[in-house]
Amino acid sequence: MKLQDKHLSTLLIALAVLVAAALVILDLPLDQGRSSLSYQGESIGSYYPASPSQGFALLLAEPEGSERYRLKPIIRLAQEADLPVLTLNLEEVDLAFAMEALSNTAGVEEEDILLAAYGRASQTLLEEAAYLEGGEAGAGLALFAPLTSPEAFEPGEITLPTLILGTTSDDVAPPEQLAQLYNSLSGDEILATGFGIKADQQDISLRIVSGVFHAHNTYSREITTAFSQWLWDTYAIQIPEVSPGSTVRPLLWAGLYLFWGLAMVFLYRQLSHSALEVSYSLLSVKGAPSGRYITRKSLYWLLALPLAAVIFGVLWLLPLELPLLSIAFLSWLAANAGLSCYLYRSGKMPGVSTLARPPLAPLGGKRVGLSLLLTAVTFLWGVVLARSGFMGWDASLPHWIAFAIALPICGLASGLFTYESLVMEEFKISLPVRIGLQLVQFLPLAAAGAFCVPINYWSGVLICVIGLATLWAVLLLCRVVQYLSGSLVTSGLCGGLLLAAFFILAAV
Repeated sequence: MKLQDKHLSTLLIALAVLVAAALVILDLPLDQGRSSLSYQGESIGSYYPASPSQGFALLLAEPEGSERYRLKPIIRLAQEADLPVLTLNLEEVDLAFAMEALSNTAGVEEEDILLAAYGRASQTLLEEAAYLEGGEAGAGLALFAPLTSPEAFEPGEITLPTLILGTTSDDVAPPEQLAQLYNSLSGDEILATGFGIKADQQDISLRIVSGVFHAHNTYSREITTAFSQWLWDTYAIQIPEVSPGSTVRPLLWAGLYLFWGLAMVFLYRQLSHSALEVSYSLLSVKGAPSGRYITRKSLYWLLALPLAAVIFGVLWLLPLELPLLSIAFLSWLAANAGLSCYLYRSGKMPGVSTLARPPLAPLGGKRVGLSLLLTAVTFLWGVVLARSGFMGWDASLPHWIAFAIALPICGLASGLFTYESLVMEEFKISLPVRIGLQLVQFLPLAAAGAFCVPINYWSGVLICVIGLATLWAVLLLCRVVQYLSGSLVTSGLCGGLLLAAFFILAAV
């Protein structure tokens, strides 16, 4: 069994490396060609050069924060059509100045610059385009999953050819909201009903196709196909072929999660067998019979709910700019870990009468180094996922402050999870029951995801599922690190770093 687990973990690690390499290779042409564009001594944005053989260029307004990572499919599509691309934040750079910079850099006329935006940047782009009307606002507008105030615009205010793109499954920019924006700009009156909507009125076009949630809207093949068709119908811009990256990429994301998670499972099994063979134990526990411990342990986490509510309120009031679900995850980890730590240290944990403080096993340099290497590789996989568009990476100052707050909380939770695993091993509790006792503590987080269903917040459900999967994978890694290093401190530090980075700096 040990030999089989060793071979399986090695194979799965190799597969994870191959998947990560494939994600990097997909974006390699874009990353190699990108440069920072400055004009008249002012920084504008990121420039992706191309030979404008079709006479057009693309100016892409990126939203603030993590959503800017969703622009890669649009940039790739434009590059395949030989369109030079400039991405920028319109909150920092004036649109007219940016168009002048792109015109001079790419060698195209300003009236041949296509304007596009994704998400929250659409409102600013529409406002500035309306202000620049009269031949100065470029060739046309393309809005991907726009988050706007439809009532702020009137029919005829935008005279450029305009494409509004969305999906039926988008709950952040829902079809009803896109239909309202279309009605406001065109003067038409349509309702967002059915699985696919196609409407055209006065050069204003609406396309709502079947597709994924808002977070990965631009990775929908239907979206990129609709955009390509609009470019051909309106400007005769020919795109050789829609890139398969939008189809392959989600499979690679799932593969990286699956292969690395399973690799940790088999590595954990291999190390646990080794530990049992040498009678390796960190704890000396005296407690109630395992049946009583299981019963009480499965219920005590309810006591942490009021404390979690208080912590949630405090974090909500702090100017940390964190998503609601990130605050919920962090609050529950803090409350559950804090209460458990108090109960264990005071000898009041239900079902445990006395619990000796675990001695730290001697730390071997090679084993600690291997633990840190596994943590570093896991962190690297997170960076690869962020750069490939699976999740954003917001490194603004408020998020770094939140990261500093979350790091000790997540470290305590990671170390405590490992500690409890050792306690249950001492009680000779079977593996399925141990897993059940540890998973039951995360029911409030699962409930947060379930709460999103009746309000049609399916992106929230996705975030909770990914969050719980990440939490499980990191805590499993903590057990592997503890087996390797013999130290709960190392386990807590490694797990705390990964969890804090995911829940605070990353945004799905």
